[in-house]
Amino acid sequence: AKLALIAVAILPIAVGFAWFLGKFSRAAYRKSLSTLSGLTAKIQENLSGMKVIKSFVREKTSYEEFRDTQDKNIDANIKALGISASYQPVIFVMRVTGTALILWFGALMAISGEITIGTIVAFIEYQFLYFMPLMDLVTVYDQYQSAMAAIERMFDLIDTQVEIEDPPSEQAVKINTINDVEFQNVTFGYDPNIPVVKNISFKLGNSKKLAIVGPTGAGKSTIINLLARFYDPAGGRILVNGYDVKNIKISSLRRHMGIVLQDSFLFPTSVKDNIRFGKPDASDDEVVEAAKAVGAHAFIMKLPKGYDYIIQEGSSNISIGQRQLISFARTLLANPKLLILDEATSSIDPYTELVVQNALKKLLENRLTIIIAHRLSTIRLCDEIIVIEEGKAVEQGTHEELMRTNGLYSAFYRMQFREGGVETMPAEA
Repeated sequence: AKLALIAVAILPIAVGFAWFLGKFSRAAYRKSLSTLSGLTAKIQENLSGMKVIKSFVREKTSYEEFRDTQDKNIDANIKALGISASYQPVIFVMRVTGTALILWFGALMAISGEITIGTIVAFIEYQFLYFMPLMDLVTVYDQYQSAMAAIERMFDLIDTQVEIEDPPSEQAVKINTINDVEFQNVTFGYDPNIPVVKNISFKLGNSKKLAIVGPTGAGKSTIINLLARFYDPAGGRILVNGYDVKNIKISSLRRHMGIVLQDSFLFPTSVKDNIRFGKPDASDDEVVEAAKAVGAHAFIMKLPKGYDYIIQEGSSNISIGQRQLISFARTLLANPKLLILDEATSSIDPYTELVVQNALKKLLENRLTIIIAHRLSTIRLCDEIIVIEEGKAVEQGTHEELMRTNGLYSAFYRMQFREGGVETMPAEA
């Protein structure tokens, strides 16, 4: 009985040590994962900005920053591995201690004739048998701590508060098209104390085309972000088909929008698959038709393998203008009811822009369109123009009306065409 008590008494001590180490190991694994995340982000940052880094001769600084981040990750991993490596030695020491105690007290009891030598050997063997599963259990416990640290990071991401959420399912409105859009005294700021958009109001319907013009930072792109409900306005309302966008299911709203951004992202796959991204079931003929409509077909056919040409990561093997035209074809093929061009031609050379503008006259038929551009030649296809300055609508009207007022739009127009050397362009829209 005494030897049994000695053998069993070691067990809770060993378990206690394992539990104690577990508290530290989970924190160490969390730190390791956190630093790994930072290291991965730094790698992505340096790869994406490699040309900028080289052009400003910042290789040494970038390398030192990366090395510091890497060192933090290495230190965190060493600490986590050090704690992990402590589990089995601790249990081994407990087992050896238990064996020594059994031998000591067993020897005393054998001398006094209470037990035999065989009993001592049996107890040592039994202790070995129940410590072996404990060693395995401790290894699993360490793996459990590592897994729990990863799960905690995953749930932290899942539990991150979503800025914009769908309305409750019983209240959510699903729309089948977009017939009209209306902003009613909309105000918004990324910082609540600094409004970017101030009391903007306009209404767009009947397949009309609206241009939003203004200097950089005036709030033009913010209006698009609000319409697509990437953010909700701080004041006023945005209506689509007469419904407040807050009551429309987000996927239903965005499904009928086509947005072409200045820095268009293309996937590292074929030109054909990029164009049909918004309509996966589109036939090859539909892909070609969309490319022809925006003037992209000619340059695509000059690429090796044509529409099967593989675009590299970051679109590094095609020009910015070509990337823009492929993005335009992708949006057109998806056939959105509301077409949004956000600085969509600012990265295209004048010849390519002329190709796109000729296509736009046909493409914009029977489609609500909002165009945001610094290049005013693009917006002259629109039925109405809003001029934004410091978040406020300062002018509104057609191209001819705004030119007659000699206001901000007129100044932008004349300055751009004077600098661009295209004063000879006809004035009619």
